[in-house]
Amino acid sequence: MTEKKNLILRIGTFAAPIIVAVILSVMFLPIGSWFKAATPKFGENIAKSAAVDAGSDGVKYKAGKNLFTGAPYLSFAATDGSVYIELDFAAERSFDTIVLSEPTDNVGLFRIYKTEGNAEVLIYESDKIGKYCLCYIEYSLSSKIRIEITESNGAVNLKSVEIYTAARRIDSPSPLRVVQYLDFSKTDITVLEGLPTNDFSGYYDVVTDVVITGAVALYYAAPQKGEKNWFNTCTLTFYGEAGGSPGSQRDTAKGNSASEMRFEANLDALKRIIGDRNVRIWVRTDIKQKDFDGIDSNKYTAEFIHRTRSDVDVKLTYLVAYYGVYGMNFYWDTPENAYQWGAYGRFVKECSNQVKVFVTVSACNMKLNKKAIQKAEMIDIIGYDTTDKNGYTGTAYESGAKAIRNAVKSLGIPKEKMILSISSTGTATDGSGTTVDYGSAALGKWSNLLYDYQYADGDGNILKSSVYFSGYAVTRDKTLLAIDTGLCGVSLSDALADAPYSYEYSLHRAIGEVKNYR
Repeated sequence: MTEKKNLILRIGTFAAPIIVAVILSVMFLPIGSWFKAATPKFGENIAKSAAVDAGSDGVKYKAGKNLFTGAPYLSFAATDGSVYIELDFAAERSFDTIVLSEPTDNVGLFRIYKTEGNAEVLIYESDKIGKYCLCYIEYSLSSKIRIEITESNGAVNLKSVEIYTAARRIDSPSPLRVVQYLDFSKTDITVLEGLPTNDFSGYYDVVTDVVITGAVALYYAAPQKGEKNWFNTCTLTFYGEAGGSPGSQRDTAKGNSASEMRFEANLDALKRIIGDRNVRIWVRTDIKQKDFDGIDSNKYTAEFIHRTRSDVDVKLTYLVAYYGVYGMNFYWDTPENAYQWGAYGRFVKECSNQVKVFVTVSACNMKLNKKAIQKAEMIDIIGYDTTDKNGYTGTAYESGAKAIRNAVKSLGIPKEKMILSISSTGTATDGSGTTVDYGSAALGKWSNLLYDYQYADGDGNILKSSVYFSGYAVTRDKTLLAIDTGLCGVSLSDALADAPYSYEYSLHRAIGEVKNYR
């Protein structure tokens, strides 16, 4: 027994330093490394071999390399001045991807420069780093880069800097799907067809899938108060001219209502605009039902699903075949309990037996069952409605890396089916829910913030707020993230909220740039 104890002690004495070293190395592993260990794969991290220098405007700081990971780091207290970290590669190196981690999320503005001859050239700028910041950089050659933090809201801990040259697709663009939501109730597509420029038509050089919204609904007549009879049929309806309530009802036979004729004219115009480009057309069919008081009701939506299954199959199969579209899109965002989520899951699964199905869900409220997930062709994860501590909505980390990890780990969505959503509108930071179209903001290449935006509240009072967007650079970063994590694709929430395609910093162009490069 004594010999065994001595042996255990000797083994423990030998193994303890190794165990401690392993634990410490894991503890100090950068957030970016945790993320890439499970998903994105890059080449050599050239930051590890670079010499590190730092400086400031009289601010105390700490800089160097992490003992266990070799990652450059920089930390300092809150300051109104600028602090920088410089990486010297000793010789010219190529790179196109930079990964930063700053868990305190206190950076208010930072810029990245490369050395070009005797000059420093700006290659990236943003207002946030956060736990995981994947920066798309246009292909660069340089012997030095400098990261300068000029604004902060508290103590800053730039925990790691990683620099890579990612694999490029030389012969063809990435197979990434690019989904565009197009609201037929907002405008006449026939008018857009007549534009003399590629302001709208150019989108389809990038888009692979367009989802028509604001056009079609399945209507179910709920019992009136005091009635107990439930119907087992529903009606396919089309929205009216202004996109309000559904227009004239029609069954499986071709009708001639004004609403249906408008839908058909817009669909035909869209097909002509797309031309011979390989773009799939989906139609969102609204399934949310109202109770006998005309109020949206999850209860009646679940009952509609349970009682009209065979009739729904007939309606949707006919719609896809008659109008020559690829499939149907569904978005029921607010089921409240297991019964309702179960009903929705069965609806998706059974509809998938008849037509192609694409489901849009909220990253914060998704309990779709596994069978429904397996049957759906694509699943769009809406994460751009999440808000960080600064009141910014749809940031690169919250609606990017964090949303992906949550969808894979907690929701069980396969990456090869997952679409990462990108908002084409900005949201006021004052919590009012006010939104602004990206196309009206003119933010340029780097900015995400529109300052002092004026709007009227419900009482007519004029208020001011900053508005936060997923701007051009952030949209490139999210697209890069989707490609490098092996997702099915990305989506833009509202095609008509983007800037014209002729504008060099339109969001469609941002996606196209990364897709064609990566």
